[in-house]
Amino acid sequence: MHRKTSFFIVVSATSAAFGQVAFYPLNGLSANTPAGAAAVSGDGRFVVGYAQLAPGEGDRALRWTLPNPVPQNLTPTWPSGGASNTGAAAISFDGSVVVGYRQNNTPSHAFAVDTPPGTLAALAEISTSSSARVVSSDGHVIIGTGGAEGVLRWVDRVPAALGYPNGATFASPVAMTPDGGTWVGYATINFFSHAVRWTGGTYEDLGIPNGFVSSKATAMTADGATVFGTATRATQYPQGWIRNPDTTYSMLSGPHGEAITQALGATPDGRVIVGAYVPTTPLLFDPCIWVDGVAMDVRELLTSGGVNLTGWDLTSVLGVSDDGSVITGVGNLNNVFRPWAARIVRPPHCDPDVNQDGNADQSDIDYLINVVAGGSNPTDINPDFNTDGNVDQSDIDALINVVAGGECP
Repeated sequence: MHRKTSFFIVVSATSAAFGQVAFYPLNGLSANTPAGAAAVSGDGRFVVGYAQLAPGEGDRALRWTLPNPVPQNLTPTWPSGGASNTGAAAISFDGSVVVGYRQNNTPSHAFAVDTPPGTLAALAEISTSSSARVVSSDGHVIIGTGGAEGVLRWVDRVPAALGYPNGATFASPVAMTPDGGTWVGYATINFFSHAVRWTGGTYEDLGIPNGFVSSKATAMTADGATVFGTATRATQYPQGWIRNPDTTYSMLSGPHGEAITQALGATPDGRVIVGAYVPTTPLLFDPCIWVDGVAMDVRELLTSGGVNLTGWDLTSVLGVSDDGSVITGVGNLNNVFRPWAARIVRPPHCDPDVNQDGNADQSDIDYLINVVAGGSNPTDINPDFNTDGNVDQSDIDALINVVAGGECP
């Protein structure tokens, strides 16, 4: 059973792995012109991207406020014309800062939009061209591409040049840690893309997995230790990967063992990876997510929950909220390129380190006992550890079991 509103579809049925799901078709700026998504905010409330203004015109940077399918044009006063474009690439956790690029018959230049009030601000430049690509959770750190000066970094809108990795002729950031201290992406070295990581002024070439000719990093965990990305074979077929903290690679397969996959984003805890896979040849991608290592076809996940996707050809998932409950991607709606978003409730997962000291031990049990008894809760954890709707001794018993090595409730 499902209930349709003018904005979205809410499904009360459940699939095998997820609870309630909702699908949000997102509009462009006109009926038959393309639009695309680039990212979703960390809190899952906003999607940013672009849409063609009108036939023969350029693109405009957009922000959608879920579940409303109608976009907000972030650059409404930018000159019209086929050579005039703006595009949004990233958004802060709460949606208050959007970054991207703008151009008008000239090289592109980075911008930031503070919403509200929705004022576009050209970022100070030290390069002949620039494009803002990623932004920290609080909006204070922005990373983007530049010209000969290399990658650019703005801290509180003050720019600095980071240069390029050794031997590179180009580099681009793709993802950043929430605090803005580390970013990953790729660099062109000897004509091939290498995954790279930048931390504290130092570049690290993450290399290319064995058997592949190029590689790009697209996401990482909050501490920057685990990196996700996609490598390409000489045959041009890609495969998603996880680079573990010990520098070994784990390659991602599709829901049925398919080897052609893409990892395009991940949650800060690394539990959810989003991207695409190819179930059959020719090379036609379907959207995919990996939850705790299990690959799932997003289209199948939505339809099994009761969502009607008539007219839609979903192709990939490009972004995911920090808690993994909201994803955004692109596809074709009646042969018009369009963005979409979906709300997917993840299976319960418990963290026994309730006092957030890095260890799961007796101190966590003592902490929860105090909170259940009405004491202070400085880490702001949910004391209903077993999620039964009550805060009582059973939550303490459940935590004791997990700390001892038992399963999450």
